[in-house]
Amino acid sequence: MSSFSTTILDVLLVFVVGYRLGSIPVANLVARRRSTIDLREVGDRNPGFWNARETLGKRAAVPVFVG
Repeated sequence: MSSFSTTILDVLLVFVVGYRLGSIPVANLVARRRSTIDLREVGDRNPGFWNARETLGKRAAVPVFVG
């Protein structure tokens, strides 16, 4: 028998933590730190990597891509 045992509670915890981490608006946080621009109001109005790259530049878009 394996010492690695996954329970339903473990799986549920992973889903909840993943959902919470995925709900962090990384692009908006980066844009707020680098300038006063709200990415939801400029460019294609999508707070994502491509809009951050076009609006803020390549260097500022890297943390958005990683996040």
